[in-house]
Amino acid sequence: MTKITFIGTGEAFDPNRANTSYLIEDDDRSIMVDCGYDSAKSLMRYLSHNKKSITDHPSELLLTHKHGDHTAGIPALLISIWEEVNGIVGNCRIGNKRNLEILSSDQGLLEKMPIDVERYYPGFWDRFEAEGPKISTRKINSLRDQIHQFGIKSAQTDHNIVNFAYRFETQSGKSFAISGDGALNDDTQRLFRGVDFLFHEGFNILGHGGKNHSSVEEVVGYAMESGVSTVGIVHVNRQERIKISEIDKLIEKAKSAGITLFFPEDHQSIEI
Repeated sequence: MTKITFIGTGEAFDPNRANTSYLIEDDDRSIMVDCGYDSAKSLMRYLSHNKKSITDHPSELLLTHKHGDHTAGIPALLISIWEEVNGIVGNCRIGNKRNLEILSSDQGLLEKMPIDVERYYPGFWDRFEAEGPKISTRKINSLRDQIHQFGIKSAQTDHNIVNFAYRFETQSGKSFAISGDGALNDDTQRLFRGVDFLFHEGFNILGHGGKNHSSVEEVVGYAMESGVSTVGIVHVNRQERIKISEIDKLIEKAKSAGITLFFPEDHQSIEI
């Protein structure tokens, strides 16, 4: 069974929600998708509440794109893990036995990772190798790849920088997809077609999301014609969230077409 937790559901500067991020758990391994400004702290709160720790989670960190609300929390995450596995905080002493693989279909993003960490914590990228966590990076093949038991594919969305959406296939035959940021296009519509669960940004509620984002209305319209049965909307513009009447109408529209549309809260989990 796969469990997906919304570590955060907010857009970049929503004061009431952590940046959009996910934790995908299966057996004793976990994949964190994106790590924005406040994602590391939100992750640690979630893990602590569930009697788990960053000494073990996540096993992998998968990145959609370079914007700060999706990557700026990585130095904080890595330093927090370093503190925990070296006994600076707590009693764990596993050191460099703690491994973390950082993945993305964007090779350029992976290549800049050491530079970003060094900017805030000079000297620590090399210390991780000696003291832990031991970090490796890997480019995801967009056509077909694997992250432990999950099959994975990716496609670029329309966004103002390179952003990759990902589709996951579970061993039980279920599928789910995560959009990152960006508007639907032909490539992502092919990628998402027929998934059981689609977790997509919806920066605006109605109308056209523009060149860089999708609206909730557009995502619902796509789900209705493509066989997607459950849609979770994240990364909503904080001013758009007050449009309760419009949101309720879209939920009812989706329901009439046999689609479950929901707007998750931080730390909400679903099982697939």
